Amino acid sequence: MEINKVYGTLDGSWTKWYADGKKEEEGKYKGGIKVGTWSRFSMAGTIVEEWNYDTKGRNLYEITYYDNGTVKEYRVFFSKTIQEYNVDGSIKGDKIPFN
Repeated sequence: MEINKVYGTLDGSWTKWYADGKKEEEGKYKGGIKVGTWSRFSMAGTIVEEWNYDTKGRNLYEITYYDNGTVKEYRVFFSKTIQEYNVDGSIKGDKIPFN
């Protein structure tokens, strides 16, 4: 794991690695708060999930991916909606509300 701290607070790039040395997750902290885009990868190196945080650490949206790299689900936290996609990338029905 690579961790950056400023005066004991997480600040800067953060990276987690699988035991075999491949990247598992990466993102950034600012003053101890997750900010910007965070990504999680499979052991094969393909992106599995992405989260995006604002400057206050609030999760704005989350994207999950199929094994082939196309978007599976797009979840927006402020509008509380989920849009699902087929493996070919086409939209799968209407947006779904969530709580």
